[in-house]
Amino acid sequence: MDWLQPLFSYCERGSDTAIWAEPLNVVTTGLWFIIGIWLWVLVRTQGLSYQRPPIQYVLALLIILISAADFGVHTQATQVDKFLVLLSLLAFSALYLYLALTRFLRVQHKPALIITAVLSLLGSLVAIVPCLIGYCVPMSALGLLPLIVLVILTPILHRRNHPATRWLAGASVLLALALVMNVLDQPLCQATLTQAGYVLGWHYLGHISSAIAVFVLTQAMIQFYRYAAVGKH
Repeated sequence: MDWLQPLFSYCERGSDTAIWAEPLNVVTTGLWFIIGIWLWVLVRTQGLSYQRPPIQYVLALLIILISAADFGVHTQATQVDKFLVLLSLLAFSALYLYLALTRFLRVQHKPALIITAVLSLLGSLVAIVPCLIGYCVPMSALGLLPLIVLVILTPILHRRNHPATRWLAGASVLLALALVMNVLDQPLCQATLTQAGYVLGWHYLGHISSAIAVFVLTQAMIQFYRYAAVGKH
């Protein structure tokens, strides 16, 4: 596999190999960076040191790393950049799932680790392994597994009267919208053709929606990290 092979995966780029061929996609990757910094500050300023578990800083740092990797995807546009995005997204998803299981659902650490490991392995098999042998899945498919997990977690939290329910429900809608935008990017590319002859694509809208979803998810984790679930168990 040629790791430096150029990617032509997005409507906005087309077949252009220039670094700045995707200005909208590049600019909107910055939202992830802004959100990562914002969340870092929120964790830092939310109260006494015992209220700021170091793991919350890791979530913010992973968001910043996702932004940096995705910036590479939309500028250098190589297979190695895509692989780095896959790794950082899987790391964030795995950590958030583990925290959601242990902090929101009060699952014991060992079963939570097992569930997280199994789902992370599944995500790796779907995303990373095919990429290693030269058959990378479309980037638009990466949001499907986290969305399924959120759709399962949200009603469980609702039955337990957990205040994070609405946050996760909102994030689910935003992730679903991002997935739709990413899927539409290539098939409906020409629908975004401007009078100046430039195609906008749909992927940048997916960036915006998914970035807001990640902010909502991480803010919920920060706000309800120590909240004890009540109701049915």
